[in-house]
Amino acid sequence: MPPINLRCISPERWRILEEMTMETVAAHEIIDHLVEIYDVAAHPQRKGESPEFTAAVKRLQEDGHHKCFICGTEEDIECHHFLCEWSLASEADFAKLFRLAQIFDVYGYGRLLQNKPIDTVDDIRNLMNLCKAHHIERATGIHSTTFSAWVSQCLAKDGINIVPQDRAEIERLIRAKQECMRSMAMMSGDSSRSPTISGILNRS
Repeated sequence: MPPINLRCISPERWRILEEMTMETVAAHEIIDHLVEIYDVAAHPQRKGESPEFTAAVKRLQEDGHHKCFICGTEEDIECHHFLCEWSLASEADFAKLFRLAQIFDVYGYGRLLQNKPIDTVDDIRNLMNLCKAHHIERATGIHSTTFSAWVSQCLAKDGINIVPQDRAEIERLIRAKQECMRSMAMMSGDSSRSPTISGILNRS
């Protein structure tokens, strides 16, 4: 391995190297803009609910699962296709979905129906009840963030929000991130003058 030319290390890289030698990493925000690339085949427009979907939603309610998997609220509940999106049904291998549903067995139906193959994405084993905030909203919804960030919302200790839940706070952080990115672009690569999200938030 060639020696490292320390004179070529930028101030930002020095900061990262210094943090790597610390025993404790200081509290910080992580605000990322995700990029998702789906190659979705042509499929029919979804119009209404299939009989399988309607029956699954009804059973989830009867079995006491009409509540958000993340926060437990019973308000604004939406049924999410958890393992395979509805739009990807024509490209899905249902044998693989069947096996995956036995591993990620959210409500126990994977075990209860282990002898019944899956032939539709509307199968109850592929569904999860979520409130609107934890389904589609920015930063908190499963459709808008990484799985690790999303699931951390139901793993945190009581009274701790790893992911902010207040919509106004979320939008404020997003605006700060956008301002930070614009400012960095205007700095022409001068990392020693690059702004931080915390610095911008402290100004506001």
